[in-house]
Amino acid sequence: MLQNESNNNDRKEVKGDFPVSFHYTAGIAIEKVWKGFIDKKLLATKCDDCNYVYFPGRLFCEICFEEFSEEDWLNLPNQGILMTYTEVNYNIEGKKLDTPMVMGLIKVDNADTYFLHRLIKSENGKNNNFKIGSIVKLEWNDSRKGSLEDIKGCIVI
Repeated sequence: MLQNESNNNDRKEVKGDFPVSFHYTAGIAIEKVWKGFIDKKLLATKCDDCNYVYFPGRLFCEICFEEFSEEDWLNLPNQGILMTYTEVNYNIEGKKLDTPMVMGLIKVDNADTYFLHRLIKSENGKNNNFKIGSIVKLEWNDSRKGSLEDIKGCIVI
């Protein structure tokens, strides 16, 4: 058995600033999906062996591990089915939100996987009742830069 042979007397504390800069990337597949958001495209991948469609698109099939090629990418419709939802009352730091938000698990049409995003009320006030099984449409922000924030949210249609 390995034992930690150090003791607290061996540890030193150095006070001061430690400037760190970095560039975060979401990965090759998600970067491609997010770039598709600029043109309001929902990019998915389809495994020819398993006939399984992934949204967002992946680099390989998670069932048979077949690597996807450019020909395996496809564009999905801008709507899906609300599979489930929950009201969120606290932010990631545990602080109470002034206005709760509703998050929904969406199965985009023609996809086999689910996608988590905000549910929002329609601007005209119609169809604001979130129900499991409802058809939802993705609402895009007017200004898009290639990120998850390009999608304003999903509304019931």
